[in-house]
Amino acid sequence: MDGRICSPETFVSRTIGRMKPLVNLCSLRHLSDLPPVTVEASNMIMIAAASIELARCEPRLHRLFMEKGAPGAYMKPISILGDVMETTVRTGMTRATIPSNPLTGSCYIGGCLSLGAMIMGWLNSSNTDVLRQVKDVVANGAVQLVFSGAVLLRPSEDRGFLDNIFDVLTFYAPYVEIFPSLLERVSTLLRPMFPSSLKWKTTGRFPNSKREHSFAGDIDCLEKMAYFCDK
Repeated sequence: MDGRICSPETFVSRTIGRMKPLVNLCSLRHLSDLPPVTVEASNMIMIAAASIELARCEPRLHRLFMEKGAPGAYMKPISILGDVMETTVRTGMTRATIPSNPLTGSCYIGGCLSLGAMIMGWLNSSNTDVLRQVKDVVANGAVQLVFSGAVLLRPSEDRGFLDNIFDVLTFYAPYVEIFPSLLERVSTLLRPMFPSSLKWKTTGRFPNSKREHSFAGDIDCLEKMAYFCDK
């Protein structure tokens, strides 16, 4: 903190900047497999974990990370990487694809969801302009990350990092700073995957898992809030 190597401001800026190149999955043309946890996801987890731990120990660093918008800056590359992984697995660019083995997806997206939940917990425990930080992570792909995880993990009934991320987002949904952008993204990305509970009886399609039931209920609540906002 005394600036012998670099100033705290420079350290924070460069640490955040290290996340950006990691959205490109390194691969060789003759090898079609992705490992269960890619080196990019591992590096992201280590950078974020180090940032969070340092910020917890040093209030000045915590303030600088939040002023620089670290949660949102970290969420963007994680969301992009999650989307790349989801597309890669869904389109069959791995030997064990989703249709043949539904559990395969959890290996590929797990690191991104773990990191996303870590970031959401970080900003949720902060007292530095929390609403701006939540708005920033929504704008930088938090809902897209939830979508990527839901595509790959949908067969699972266990609650995990995916649900933790969405729980934090919906907790802040009633705030006017958060609600419009969150509802727009949830309606576009998640509603088609999780039909309203009002349609279960008419369509004869009932939730297959606890996750489907929980997400459908939360999205129903968001839509009811939108109805009253319009009124």
